[in-house]
Amino acid sequence: MAEAFPQEIQTLLERKKFADAKKACEERGISTIEVQKSITDEINRANFELKNKNAESAMNYFINLIGAIEPSMVLCKFFSPHLTQYLTTFLVELHTRGYANEQHTRLLFNMFQKEDDTLFDKFLKLLEQAKSQKRAESQTGSNFFLFGKGDKTTKSNYQDLSAFYENFKQNTGAAMEVLVQNDMGDKAFLLSNIISIPSHRVSLLINSQENYLEASNLILKECTTPPGVENDLLQPAANQQTQNNLPTPRGRQLLLEYGATLISKVIAKKYPQKNIVIDNIISAAYQAWIRNEDSSDVDFIHAFWGYPEYCFKFVEKACVARPTPLLNTCLIDLTIPRSPSPDEKYLDKIFNLEWEGKPNSSYCLNKLRDSTIKFYFDEILFICNEVSFVEGVIACLERAGNYSAASSYYIAACEHSLEDKAKFDNTLSQYVKWLRNSPSLKNDDWVDVFQFFIKYYNKASNESFMSNPNDDPHDDHKTLFIQKIVLKNAKKARPLTSLIHYMSKFPNIPLRIVKKSLMKELTKSEKVLENEVNDHETSVREVGQIEKQIERLEGEDIEFRPMKCEVCHNKLDIPYIAFMCGHIVDRKCCIIGVGNVPICPICGDPHSEITPKYKMPEEAKRTIRLDPQQPDLLNSVLSLVHNGYFDK
Repeated sequence: MAEAFPQEIQTLLERKKFADAKKACEERGISTIEVQKSITDEINRANFELKNKNAESAMNYFINLIGAIEPSMVLCKFFSPHLTQYLTTFLVELHTRGYANEQHTRLLFNMFQKEDDTLFDKFLKLLEQAKSQKRAESQTGSNFFLFGKGDKTTKSNYQDLSAFYENFKQNTGAAMEVLVQNDMGDKAFLLSNIISIPSHRVSLLINSQENYLEASNLILKECTTPPGVENDLLQPAANQQTQNNLPTPRGRQLLLEYGATLISKVIAKKYPQKNIVIDNIISAAYQAWIRNEDSSDVDFIHAFWGYPEYCFKFVEKACVARPTPLLNTCLIDLTIPRSPSPDEKYLDKIFNLEWEGKPNSSYCLNKLRDSTIKFYFDEILFICNEVSFVEGVIACLERAGNYSAASSYYIAACEHSLEDKAKFDNTLSQYVKWLRNSPSLKNDDWVDVFQFFIKYYNKASNESFMSNPNDDPHDDHKTLFIQKIVLKNAKKARPLTSLIHYMSKFPNIPLRIVKKSLMKELTKSEKVLENEVNDHETSVREVGQIEKQIERLEGEDIEFRPMKCEVCHNKLDIPYIAFMCGHIVDRKCCIIGVGNVPICPICGDPHSEITPKYKMPEEAKRTIRLDPQQPDLLNSVLSLVHNGYFDK
């Protein structure tokens, strides 16, 4: 015997809830034949009414069948100009029961264009009611609270619209697109007040409502809202608990897509709250960037493309929190002074990097000289050179420790600005100041510096060499600087004569530049010459004394005591031999070497295998120590004689 049809399902059929009855059968594993039979009967009744041109009654039957049959079966039957009002009604019911797809949504909102505003307003009220139900459910976890305890179906005025809200949220984007395409921006904005798709709402606020402040607030809100939480349903408490979470990618996308647009709009239209809007965009960019370490610095810089003042504010704030080489490079680039030439003015219109309140060059130079700040060195060096920011180039080269290149660049910059007197004097003044404080140049570099100042001596103004504004302008500061600093160091690498030779190529150079150095060299030479003369006189006097002493010795009878052989200790008889080692021996006591050459018997021959024949006690040994510094051997011999060497 077949199982009895459940009473609950039978009740659903009696109440014309065919879709719910069919779903209940499928959940319980019961055959849907009876339900399908009831659905077929309802379709037949609807077709009968439609055939009898009773479209309103037929539509009521078809509305009962929503969810149980394909909507296309109904749409094709009512797709006629005189039946569009019924088609619109069916589409509204299809949405409220949660069975509409994107194509149904597009069709419905295209139909709203042909209907009066009453039906659209009714649809929005239903949608707002559905949103309220959803918010209540999210707070309590149930919708029973709406009517108190008990079964909610007992209240005849209750309509469960939760499926409507969840389903329509998926298709809201399609609805917005149709409304915007049909020039129904006001209606699209009303819809966005209920279900807010940030991208569409921001676009509507900018292009349709021109409410730039609200648009910037929404972007800022999206950049600080944690992922997975709908702004529409967030309560203040929930917002406060999630402030430290990561921002949604949606907020970052909104910022990159509409940030620059908002800035351009408020500036072009002189929007009253311009500063607030721009501050919101800067804060949104900072929040989106700081909360995600994987954020691309380039994307956020592009968000302020064309607006260097606001880009600077963002980058400066970001560099304080988490400096990166790219952000540091951008910050320095934005503060580099620009002074385009007449041929570059068209570039200045496009990339105008000057604004009111821009930090002066000292800000940029401090960043360049701070060794703790990491940036892309080659890029900054290239930019400074391109815009003729000489001090920036020098700061980069000093940071790299290349002082020789820094000095050469200063010289090249001065030569490049020769035609502009004011610019030349300004660059030269900077160079002079740098040389006063830069003792790290090599000696050869100072020679190049000397040659530069000599070459352009007559073109350089005296004021460029003043170390203090209070200095007397009538003093010759130029000459003093070259004398005390440049020439002083250049002489360490080149002789003064070489430097004077270079000066001779420029006949108009005053001699007073090297006069003091020449006088010093002359005084020094005079002293050297005087010392040489004194030494010569002393030498002549000593030679005269020696000659007199020799003459005296030659005129005296010198008695030589008989000497003894140092080997046999007998009185020396001729022939005897006096060796250079100082030993005097009889010939018979000598060692005869190769070639009949006598060899000292005491010392032997260190260059052959002949060894000494006699050994003498250490205390008996005598050696002659000759002073190689003496100009003549005669002095040593005479000294030995006077000291009684040969008397022993």
